[in-house]
Amino acid sequence: MADKSMEERTRELQNLNAKLEAEIRERSLVEQQLLQDKVYLQYLLSGHERDRQLIAYEIHDGIVQGLTAAIMHLEMAPGQIDQERIDTALRILRGSVSEARRVMKGLSPPLLEDIGVIAAIEGMLDEQMPDSCEIDFQHDVQFDRLLPLLECTIYRVVQESVANIMRHSQAKHARIRLDEMGDRLILTVEDDGIGFDPGRVAGSGFGLKGIAERAKLFDVEAKIESSPGAGTRLKIDFPLIRANQDFDKWSVISGNPPGTKGV
Repeated sequence: MADKSMEERTRELQNLNAKLEAEIRERSLVEQQLLQDKVYLQYLLSGHERDRQLIAYEIHDGIVQGLTAAIMHLEMAPGQIDQERIDTALRILRGSVSEARRVMKGLSPPLLEDIGVIAAIEGMLDEQMPDSCEIDFQHDVQFDRLLPLLECTIYRVVQESVANIMRHSQAKHARIRLDEMGDRLILTVEDDGIGFDPGRVAGSGFGLKGIAERAKLFDVEAKIESSPGAGTRLKIDFPLIRANQDFDKWSVISGNPPGTKGV
């Protein structure tokens, strides 16, 4: 009878231990999920904040500079009618309005959301192709759709690169390439323009800052090669994250979700 009672108590302890272990596992899973949710939220907030900064860069580079130039032309002719300066100021103001419309349209390009990054880049180039520079877009990819943030990042980098080519490079030819290589996406933008010294402008150029900040969203570097008179080459090695790929699986593979180093 005593032996039977001991066996019963042993079974009870074993059952209790099993329940405790199950509860510990369940709590551990809940804690892991909460941590993943926290990191993912920080990742999204980081991306949102960088987007706000990048919009500020675009407004500064295009709209604010144009308005400032127009104000200077008008202020230089007080109390007199200087038709040439007025015409110049009006031309600049009209350009600033067009730039504002471009920025607003670019905040949510419909092709990017509906069809994907390849079609969105092609559509952007069809609309913005300058007369003075031929821009060729080539791609060798197998993906259908990417993680929305990755599609947006690639699109914005190309958009800013095209703007830089049009504003500053004086290039006659430029080429954009997007290549899928295993689990990586290689974006390359190069032109035959006048080039520049990256060491002198990297800290102050809003366009380059914007590109660098977007690359940081995925913990990668925007590598820029240029020198005066030798054109410019931009290369970014992105991780390939498909639209249907689970974020948690990607974060486990990479060690950190993009943009969350040190979290």
